[in-house]
Amino acid sequence: MIMMKLRGFLLIWGMFWAVSSAQAQDIVKCGTPAIIEAMRSGKTSRFEPMSTLATNFHLSPSGKFRLEYETTGTHAVPLADLNANGIPDYVEKAGQYADESWRVMVDSLGFVDPVRPGSPYRIRFQKMGSYGYTQPSGGTTFIVVHNDFIGSAFSNNDDPEGKQLGALKVTIAHELKHAIQFETSRWQGDSGGVLWAEMDATMMEEVVYPQVNDYVSYVSGSIFSNPTTSVPNSYPMASFSLYYHERVGPRFWVNVWNRIRLNNTLPMFTAMRNELGELFDEHYVGNHLWHHASGSRARSGYGFADRAKFATSASTSLASGAEVSVASIPRNAARYYRVVPSPSDSGPIYFAGYRPNAFIQFGMIAYLKDGSVREAIPVTVRSFEQIETYEMLTFDPSVRFQDVDLIGIVVVNTSTVSREARFRMGMASQVATIPYGDFNVDALVDERDLTDMLGYMVGKYPMNDSMTSVFRADLSKNGTLSALDAAMLFQSRLPSDANSFGRGPGPARFNSFPSIDGLVWLDLDPPFFMVSPTLTTRSVAQGDTILFELSLTGNTYEHHSWSGVVAYNDTLLALTDVKNRSLAGSAQRFDKMRDGKTSRFVMIQNTPTSGNSTLTLAFRALKSGTTTIAIKSGQIDERFFFRPDSVTIITNPNTPVGLESEPDVPRTLSLAAYPNPFNPSTEIRYRKSEIGRTRLAVFDILGREVRLLVNVDLPSGEHSVRFDAGNLSSGVYVVVLEADGQRLVRTMTLIK
Repeated sequence: MIMMKLRGFLLIWGMFWAVSSAQAQDIVKCGTPAIIEAMRSGKTSRFEPMSTLATNFHLSPSGKFRLEYETTGTHAVPLADLNANGIPDYVEKAGQYADESWRVMVDSLGFVDPVRPGSPYRIRFQKMGSYGYTQPSGGTTFIVVHNDFIGSAFSNNDDPEGKQLGALKVTIAHELKHAIQFETSRWQGDSGGVLWAEMDATMMEEVVYPQVNDYVSYVSGSIFSNPTTSVPNSYPMASFSLYYHERVGPRFWVNVWNRIRLNNTLPMFTAMRNELGELFDEHYVGNHLWHHASGSRARSGYGFADRAKFATSASTSLASGAEVSVASIPRNAARYYRVVPSPSDSGPIYFAGYRPNAFIQFGMIAYLKDGSVREAIPVTVRSFEQIETYEMLTFDPSVRFQDVDLIGIVVVNTSTVSREARFRMGMASQVATIPYGDFNVDALVDERDLTDMLGYMVGKYPMNDSMTSVFRADLSKNGTLSALDAAMLFQSRLPSDANSFGRGPGPARFNSFPSIDGLVWLDLDPPFFMVSPTLTTRSVAQGDTILFELSLTGNTYEHHSWSGVVAYNDTLLALTDVKNRSLAGSAQRFDKMRDGKTSRFVMIQNTPTSGNSTLTLAFRALKSGTTTIAIKSGQIDERFFFRPDSVTIITNPNTPVGLESEPDVPRTLSLAAYPNPFNPSTEIRYRKSEIGRTRLAVFDILGREVRLLVNVDLPSGEHSVRFDAGNLSSGVYVVVLEADGQRLVRTMTLIK
């Protein structure tokens, strides 16, 4: 550490006072890291003072920036003055670039403003061995940039105005972002360290000046050449940060830095997790899939905007069906693999990955022969984060081996220590050879697997002391421990995921085990490994409304946190409300859906109770028919697990509610898309009962808004809008309607 700091101080000294030509120096991308290290070490006495004024100065067009420069001597700027106004063109251009950078980062995106009111921010030109640097001074900062950017030592860029001005543009944008960071966190804490600071500032070059591409030559030597490089890793890893700007949205990093502004000790990954919530792991995997799909593997419509300019990511070649033991993955890093299907490979593509803990994540990407790309990212259930499990991935059923040129696989470690993993990808017959229930991955399903799992379960969940360990393990109650017991135990902890879209094994692979609608794993009597609450289900028809009640009785817990999955037919029913019907409390419905028939819900009850609590889900009958509302899985207080339950109902609305026959002024909100699936456009129809603000938007499956269709005040009645997805990739999209104080969600499938 002492040697590292010493090297930093020497770099500062040489950078500040170097006077030799740029061609004769090793040009440093940015000198700010050395200043950050010195400041964080309390060694600010070596900082260059900013008290002396340069001979000349120029105010930017906005008046926000004071550019100080020399016209003679070592630090002289280029003297060309084509408009003959007495100001060197180089300086005038720099003023324009400073204003442009401020407008994008502060005025448009909303980052904190480093420019103090009534006091222009100072930018100085100096010959040195760096593009530029940002230095604290008097509670604020000032920026120093290279005086001419002349010479081959500076990397090439694609700026249409030439390499020299391109370097000037990105340097000013880069250093102004450092100034913003200082205003945000004073370069303290994890986010204020050199690695995150440089990743962030280099990414911002691309955001402000996407035509320059100076950063491309740096990032190609990081994740792309070695995915096992840990995050963060200074400016060569700017593409990692850029993913979130391009895929999650421009406000992502603003929101993350605002969290850090409130608490500059907050670790960067914690701030990112807090911002993304349950989507953090999915986006972490998606980030590496975008890196996998770059360079020679770049395809239209998927990945980074500059995907074709980046290097092709390094990956290990595999044969389909091979079982792979993934060597230790460093912290916050990944390993990449690629599979070229053989002529004998056919049918759907399956993947089974062994997750020793919640920090290992898998992702898969298919490069189709038609030029398109499909990705598969599993759903992470954080409640089960300590359990060693298998994770299942598959693409939508239309993707088959014979349609694919190449399959990419990423294995990602999001923890702070090295991790290992294991997986197999291939046809159904190849993947199904992995023993179901083999938690310790020793190729056996035996008592050890059950004992290991029970040790975890006993430590977390209440158990009846009179139950013997054998009874706990022998779920089939046939007197022996077998693969059947392991499978039942495995499925009792994870959803069966019948559509094979998320986490957990699909029932088609393991149909040798008995099931009732794929839910026998929760239909144990008495329930295994827990004291079970009494959960009753009933439905009450009230005109066009069906109330589905989940009643918890006979316990004395003071807080009830409900969460779970309810399945219903969304062509006959619409979920309109989730609430605690009998007690004071609050409820929140999560409308993010993995398919058109499943909605996740959670209800938090904070009022002490006498032992009874009822959760009510209100459904709106859309048209006549017979259907089932089922509670598929769930838990209460993170200790008790629902038994599956369902009711069969007959919907017979008193008044027709189809879009074609609905009265002009409907009684509730409705939303539908016709046709669905569609290509390339569909008509989205909706009805509202109140006059007021209406917002209709389309999101991709990762929650990124791809099109805002309506955002105005509208009268009640029927409305429609055409959604054209000609420029979007095939896949599932979500349309969200917000009106009448309600929020409706429907899924649409684009098939090209």
